[in-house]
Amino acid sequence: MTTSKLTIGQVMSPCPVAVNPHHTFAEAHGIMRSHGIRHLPVEEAGRVVGLVSQGDLRLLESLDELDTRVVEVEEAMTRDPYQVGRDELLTDVVDQMAARRIGSALVVEDGAVVGIFTCIDALSVLRHLLDGREPHGARIAGEVGPATTTSNPQRD
Repeated sequence: MTTSKLTIGQVMSPCPVAVNPHHTFAEAHGIMRSHGIRHLPVEEAGRVVGLVSQGDLRLLESLDELDTRVVEVEEAMTRDPYQVGRDELLTDVVDQMAARRIGSALVVEDGAVVGIFTCIDALSVLRHLLDGREPHGARIAGEVGPATTTSNPQRD
């Protein structure tokens, strides 16, 4: 397969977890730590409503007197994040990410997140290309279902 024909579905990372807008900053950080990720889709009623990154949370946490156990993710999330389907060409997604100066694209099916493509994934693809290997070898996602939105017992 030529690199110009790679789809985002072949190089994305599965997205096993999402949060809802009412999770707190502290809860979101805990989820990021436990899954080793820096981006969290925000879903409500099975639909993407935003994206929150570790950087978004840290920026707001730098404000004085912010209680991370109370302030909710919706205060930091990017609304209407860049979303693509699995069959979108990698070249098109990379072009859009560069043009928009963003660090990730959510991969969605029927409005629900099934994967994410980040700058780290792009570096992995580049590394494979530099080594003369097919870029999807180590990163290809199998059939992945929608992200699981973690429950928020304080809000559910």
